[in-house]
Amino acid sequence: MNFGKILINDFGSVADRDKAANYIAKNPHFFTPLFDLACNQKSERVHILAAWVLEKYTLKQLELLTPVLDQFLKGTLVKKNESKRRPMIKLLYHYCKSITRRAKLSKKRIDLIVEICFSYMLESQKAASLAFSMKTIHFSVNMPIGLILK
Repeated sequence: MNFGKILINDFGSVADRDKAANYIAKNPHFFTPLFDLACNQKSERVHILAAWVLEKYTLKQLELLTPVLDQFLKGTLVKKNESKRRPMIKLLYHYCKSITRRAKLSKKRIDLIVEICFSYMLESQKAASLAFSMKTIHFSVNMPIGLILK
């Protein structure tokens, strides 16, 4: 059985998000399929569930995003479904909260983060996505000027 079917069959409700995150913790080989489903541009139920579970699982281990940050940013940029946007922008916000992680961002990544945030602020219909976008863009304003000018 593929991971998408496991996600739909066993963890299909809001109440199951924590159980799904615990399942990933016990079966870390499922992180990559979870990540791929969450970053997929499609907005089918399995992709939305994957974004929710990715948020629950990754919030406690944000360093998991570092090696796949480019794919995460590209996946976050193309999100149009509000149910997928909120968990993705929330993860981005928490990732960018770390001064250490922000200091390691390239100008290209900073530009993409700013683009994501402005896109979400202009297009979001829900307050949570808008708020996380505004808070995340605030970090880029407060980056050391030397980093921004690289």
